[in-house]
Amino acid sequence: MNTLARVKGEETILGDRLEAVGLTMANATSVITAPGLAPATLAPAQSVVIVCHLGRAGYNVQRALRVMGVHAYLIYDDRAASARWSRGCKTLHYTPNLATADADLIVQKINDLHRNVHISSVIATDVSASLLIAQIQHRLEPPVFPLPDPEAVRQLDNKWEFAKLCTNNDVTIPQTLYFASGSPLDAEQIATTLGYPAIVKPAAGFGQGGITILHGPDDVAALQANRSAAVVVQEYIIGQDWSLSVFARDGVVTHWTAWECPDQLETSGHQYGVARFLTTRFRNHDGLIEMGRRLIQATGYTGVANFDARRRSSDGTMMLLECNPRFFSRMLAARICGLDFLALGLPGHEHRQRTALVDGDHYPWQELFSLRGLKILLSGRWRVRLLVKDIWEILSDPLPPLMRKLAREEAKR
Repeated sequence: MNTLARVKGEETILGDRLEAVGLTMANATSVITAPGLAPATLAPAQSVVIVCHLGRAGYNVQRALRVMGVHAYLIYDDRAASARWSRGCKTLHYTPNLATADADLIVQKINDLHRNVHISSVIATDVSASLLIAQIQHRLEPPVFPLPDPEAVRQLDNKWEFAKLCTNNDVTIPQTLYFASGSPLDAEQIATTLGYPAIVKPAAGFGQGGITILHGPDDVAALQANRSAAVVVQEYIIGQDWSLSVFARDGVVTHWTAWECPDQLETSGHQYGVARFLTTRFRNHDGLIEMGRRLIQATGYTGVANFDARRRSSDGTMMLLECNPRFFSRMLAARICGLDFLALGLPGHEHRQRTALVDGDHYPWQELFSLRGLKILLSGRWRVRLLVKDIWEILSDPLPPLMRKLAREEAKR
């Protein structure tokens, strides 16, 4: 048999195996080739399953996988419907809500796929997905991306549990009060303990949903009239926003990056949110890194996590605000600048990564349409190579972020 015939025969066998699980050769070979890189091979070296509840987190994972030439099969719910529009993945299963999904059916679909198309990793992109995969991990045949224990997720994700964890491990946080779902807000206690303005957050929540600034007792009364969930109320810290992102195994931080978030917040009256276009300045901060290490060790955490912090302007004190025990929004910025948190948990890719990212700036492509962005570009601070890489990845798979905006996924809970 000559070489061409052998290749054709192997391609036919692969095609038959893919068709057994409802896929095609075209689906299996959709990988990205950036300018200056070698063309993609006929079939990807790896295939993975993504389990996703947060569309934004899923998109960041999808982008990273496409760059690596890894094909993805998607399990998603209504909150992540935009992820199914990616050119780099094939839908494996849809469920209205991961929290109420049929776990037996998901196990069956993943294992059946693995027997036909070898799966190198099952990746949970967010908290809901992590809790589901943790529940069924022992029944899955393919490996699972490094995953935290559900108790560690609960401690870090819930803002009141996180506050107690920080206090018990000598990690500085803003003064914090907790009000259970059936407990009325106490305006006098807030004024005496925290002072105004104060900030209120749902104890169990994500993003900026439900976060409100309280300026006095009238605001407390108005909030109480419409409140049903447990909340934490914290002193409002004025200062520079920071973040710390880590990859850990069994309570030991192995890779990390920290960054400043200049001009991140948009506050107006009682509203609190994150600005649309975000500059990221990767920097070193030993104190912040030590805070993260203490909490990772205390919880025995495994996987990717992100800590939000603020450095108080009045005295320079760094304070942790909350933790997202999942893939985070600016993992894209970190990857483009040199540290890929997804690759750290994928077989064959982990050893190609640096241990820490402590320098470099990332500017979102949207800044090209602002005078500020043009000045940064002309000054040479905005590295053209990184800008081209960002734009190329977006244009190669544009539908997920577009559909996420059109469907207003960020507003869904």
